[in-house]
Amino acid sequence: MTLVVFQEILLLTRMGQKNHQGGFIMAQTQRKRALTAPPVAIGPEFFAVVRHLDGRCERFIVRRASDLADARELVEIEVGDVRSLLIAQRH
Repeated sequence: MTLVVFQEILLLTRMGQKNHQGGFIMAQTQRKRALTAPPVAIGPEFFAVVRHLDGRCERFIVRRASDLADARELVEIEVGDVRSLLIAQRH
């Protein structure tokens, strides 16, 4: 056996294995799993509608509020004095 033939056989052996039909199956490479961030627990979202003292209306989506009272407080801090305020939890 010559050196060239030996190198070709060695190369084919490293690249794949024979299947039962005599053909070559290429060796599969191992892939690393991508590191993903764990899912973040998303709290409830609230929908707020504000009527200002001058009659204007504004809508807000309130995130990171723990409950209705917290959402109301966040909107009142953001907006200030209002004529009316309606808050509902989004589904």
